[in-house]
Amino acid sequence: MTQQPEDLPVTEIEIAYGGEAYANNQIDAKTLGEALTSLSTLIEHAEKIINGETAEPKVNIKATKEGSFTLLVAVMGSIKTINALGLVAGAGVASGGVLGIIEWLKGRKISSIVVDEQKDIAEIEVDGEKVECSNDIQKLITSPIIRKELDKLIFKPLQTDKPSTFSVSQHDHKVVKVTQVEATSFKVAKSTFVEKTHVTTREANVHFANVRFKQGKSWDIILPGGEEVSASMKDDAFLERIEHNQAAFCKDDLFVVELTETTKETNGEMSKPRYSITKVIRHRAAADRKIL
Repeated sequence: MTQQPEDLPVTEIEIAYGGEAYANNQIDAKTLGEALTSLSTLIEHAEKIINGETAEPKVNIKATKEGSFTLLVAVMGSIKTINALGLVAGAGVASGGVLGIIEWLKGRKISSIVVDEQKDIAEIEVDGEKVECSNDIQKLITSPIIRKELDKLIFKPLQTDKPSTFSVSQHDHKVVKVTQVEATSFKVAKSTFVEKTHVTTREANVHFANVRFKQGKSWDIILPGGEEVSASMKDDAFLERIEHNQAAFCKDDLFVVELTETTKETNGEMSKPRYSITKVIRHRAAADRKIL
């Protein structure tokens, strides 16, 4: 059941446009309108990506402060979403906040993303550098809508003749500050296309249908559902035991293995899974055969 707005947790933050450009507490009406709309759209879309289509966050602008153009914002919705976006304390690059990751990217194109489905984390690589974040964060970073709204919220308001800044604060603590020069990191990317690799590792009961006694070579295995697939054998110790006749098996024998499934995602399309056996855990002989 969808939570009613009055039942949702409320997170208050301050968003300020500062510097000489906004010293008189004035801002172009069109720029302000786009920024406010983008803030609302940013949070709403992020909430749906993380918590599903039924999520209904609400963004209220409470008041402004003098000395810079400051918006006091009350967000009714999941704190998980606000934290993921990097709008609250402790949500920088180290913990995988979107704002922190984008600052780290500095406009560079992402080379690859590897998602560990078990741990629910993603590893982002660019120019040989890597950073780890949650799976939710990588979904937000690679969302064209999220990147477009950040462009309107941060990049465009800082395209002023005089120096300007964008900052987010919470409880008098500066969460993030973006200077005019740094704002280029938040400029909408020409393309957010990136190939993602999804990796799932689990224990599985399999039968070996066809074997090849060299490391890395594909073995034909039968999955629990009866599907026969090829899997790369990467357990050197198991191969060595076979080579020295310390392990033997028949076609009907069952093996408990650590099975890794790797799938490529390109533009939302998933490739056919590739399998590999990283470890043979147990050998369960068929019927009356002794377990080796």
